[in-house]
Amino acid sequence: MNDPAAALPGAAQNANGANGADGASLDAASSPSDYIRQHIRTVPDWPAPGVQFRDITPLLANPRVFRVLIDQFVHRYFDLRPNAIAGLDARGFIIGSVVAYEL
Repeated sequence: MNDPAAALPGAAQNANGANGADGASLDAASSPSDYIRQHIRTVPDWPAPGVQFRDITPLLANPRVFRVLIDQFVHRYFDLRPNAIAGLDARGFIIGSVVAYEL
């Protein structure tokens, strides 16, 4: 199998076993980074034994979390006004194109 999301049931499940759509909320006590981190799933031993693959599929599947992620990038680079945004691989293309549009 090449897709870790297909390898494990519960694609919306995060590294802590909580459902990303319902199990985590962004409140005044948590930072945006922690909120985003709660929606990144760890796939152990993929693609090889000993590797901890970080799957961002749950992050992309939740519109609210995706908005928080994009806002973090935009706020970080807004004053720099970059001339180009590069997104590597398929998921990078998704994130990179939205960040480029927002900037």
